[in-house]
Order: sequence, then C-alpha cells, then structure tokens
Amino acid sequence: MKKLSTLTMSFRKPMSVMLLYIVTFSIPATLLFLTSCKALAPSNGKKAGSNTNTQVSSSQKPNLVQGGNFERGDYNKWTISNITPGVTVRFGGGRALYRGGNGGQAAIYQAIQVEAHQKYQINMRVSGHGGTDMWFEVYVGKAEPQIGQDYNDGGKRLALNTWNGCGKTPFNAPLTQLSCEGAARGVIQFSTSGTVYLLIKSGGGDLGTTGISLANVELRAIQ
Repeated sequence: MKKLSTLTMSFRKPMSVMLLYIVTFSIPATLLFLTSCKALAPSNGKKAGSNTNTQVSSSQKPNLVQGGNFERGDYNKWTISNITPGVTVRFGGGRALYRGGNGGQAAIYQAIQVEAHQKYQINMRVSGHGGTDMWFEVYVGKAEPQIGQDYNDGGKRLALNTWNGCGKTPFNAPLTQLSCEGAARGVIQFSTSGTVYLLIKSGGGDLGTTGISLANVELRAIQ
C-alpha cells in the first residue's frame, strides 16, 4: 500500500504542472485571438473603436484638369483666347506665362466633366514680381467660352486684384492662399452633372516685369 501511495503522489505532481501549463498558455492565446478579431474587423471608413468618419484629403482624389503641369505634351489640352490686345499667354518650362498689360487680357480654358452635388476644390500655383492695375481670375462655368470674347460665367472662383490689395508685391504660392476675391475660396458645386469650363485669365495695366506664371492647376473632388 505504501508503494501504491507513493506512485499516486508522483502521478499527481506532473498533473498539477500540466494543468498550470494549460491555464498559463490558454489565456494569452484567447486574448490574442480577441485582439486580432478587433484589428481585422472592417472599419467602413471609420477608425477602430471610434464613430468618427475618416476624412479623405482632396489630394487623394483624381485631378480632373488635363495638362495642369504644362509639360510639352499638355499644351493641346488647353485653348488660348486672346481677348483684347496687350496681354499674351505662352506655354513652356512647366508653366503658362501671362505677360504684358496696356489694358489687354488673355485666357486659357478647357472642358471638364463634373457630377451633380459633388463638391470640388480648385487650386493652382501662381508667381510673379507684382503688377500694377492688374487682375488674375479663375472661372468655372457652364457657358462655353468663345475665343476672343470676355468670360465671367459662374463668377470669380479665385482671383488676384491689385485694387483689392493682392498681387501688388512679389508672390509665389497656391492661389487659395493669395486670393483676395472669389466665392467660397475655390470650392465649387453644381446642381446638374455635365460639362463645365475652367477658364483662367489675366489682364490690366501691367502684369509685372516677369509676368504671372501659372503651374500645377488642379480640380479635385472633396468631401
């Protein structure tokens, strides 16, 4: 009987160790499984553990402007309109360059397809040494521009205007930062889908010694 008791005790000791081993490693494994399930759960545009919708930057949306970088192959995406003599527009070196003055004005434009009730943000980089009695204006309208004719459909979206205090001194920045005219700071929306026309024009007494350079033109959907 003594030998049997000794055998029983020796069997119980490993069983206790085994049970401790099972309990010790099962709990972390369960926690790891639950944590993994939470991390893999689809967020559907929301952060894990949050009800706040993730905002999508406009830079992540496609640029609807064609040839906005003004590379050599981009020139034919734009139509040049010399509205009145005195100001010219030329493409080259990754930019559109407006030069001149004498009360003239010139524009470039292109057609763009938009969706109803979708908000869009328009922006571009402009630079110059400052002008006198001059303007630089951006329009996005439904009416089709006509070569040689002035355009103002939809109203000014963004603009420089020396009478209003911007464009007199050297500038080099996104137009949304420089603009001192225009509705909603370049955010636009239309009630119907279809074709709109992006038109960018400049004119006035003097566009400055280096003219006004235009680059990186963008029109992107925003939330």
